[in-house]
Amino acid sequence: MDSLTARYLLPENRARYISRLTSYRRDGNGRVRDDLMCLYLELTDTLETVSEQWKNMVRRYTKLLYAPEDGMGGPGGYEFHEILNELKAGYPAFDSDMAQLMRYFLYTNVLGAVYDGRLLAAVKMAVFNCLIIREIDLGIFAETGSFTRKEQILTTHLWSRQLEHSDYNLEKMERFMREHRALGIKKLMLCIG
Repeated sequence: MDSLTARYLLPENRARYISRLTSYRRDGNGRVRDDLMCLYLELTDTLETVSEQWKNMVRRYTKLLYAPEDGMGGPGGYEFHEILNELKAGYPAFDSDMAQLMRYFLYTNVLGAVYDGRLLAAVKMAVFNCLIIREIDLGIFAETGSFTRKEQILTTHLWSRQLEHSDYNLEKMERFMREHRALGIKKLMLCIG
């Protein structure tokens, strides 16, 4: 796994990744990304409740990010990147935390996929998990203007618990990864950037 990660971090591969990511962006104002992320958060709300605190966070930050009082929609496109950049400026460990979370979810999901042959769904699940955590992090930052490691740990803990402490939730999310059209590779890639 480490050699694979190292290979994709090489400058020539990074350029290819960025080129692909750019080609997936069809809508310059970020509306498609916002619609997808709102849908992804709503999908998590369909899971069995393991943690009421998680459910409340999802509802609160979905409303904050995507249904503000003026009815004009949430932070689309440029504003999304602006909020993300402000969060990173105030919490410099954010990118390394996200990379570590991706490693964790890849190891957790991919090892099981060796036995059931559903590698693509496992990788998509790892990406999805990081996107969900990042979106809640952005909601926290948008609401409070700050973000701390403690909040990162809480968000990660609550999502992991919501997902991993329920076989029903795990199976439902795995089925979503295989069957839900909004969770295709191109759509997930659009949400990464």
